[in-house]
Amino acid sequence: MKRYFRSFKCGYCEKTFKGDSAGVWVMPRKDKRDTNAEDKFICPACMAKWYKKYEYKNMVYVPNNVFPRVDVTFNDGRVLGFDINTPRHESDVPDELWNKIDICVQKYREELYKKACIDVSVLDTWDENKMIATFGDGTKYELEFRYHAQNGLQYKPDDVKKLTQDQIQRINTWLRDNNITNYYIRG
Repeated sequence: MKRYFRSFKCGYCEKTFKGDSAGVWVMPRKDKRDTNAEDKFICPACMAKWYKKYEYKNMVYVPNNVFPRVDVTFNDGRVLGFDINTPRHESDVPDELWNKIDICVQKYREELYKKACIDVSVLDTWDENKMIATFGDGTKYELEFRYHAQNGLQYKPDDVKKLTQDQIQRINTWLRDNNITNYYIRG
């Protein structure tokens, strides 16, 4: 049995091409409300150019409280910032690139979780006073403390020296977020 494929006109180069068994690429119209506009059919040569335009060298997650984004450096030198909250169907970018952006964001969040203080337990008994801080990468720091009449809470200096300023800040943030303010570490 012989198959016949319809001829299409490319929306970019205006050349006529025939579809094949793999299908035909279609670029949807930008404005979905415009009923007079037509979807563009794209020939394989223009589709290859379009994919080549989105080959990238480097991808970096840029943390920002308002608009977190991923900056992508393409092979032709362009740098584009992709807002990770943008719906995919509203952008003219291949799905493969969006999948790589998602992987980049996931790796950043995993690294952030490893640095985060995920739990602090305080053991405050008559004979033993210590705080155990657990971080996302599994490390635990044990800090012994005692009560001092004039200065309030005092941690053992050797225990506090083991921590970096960033770790002390993360522990204090965890304590503040969980309303345990009387155990702050003053580093």
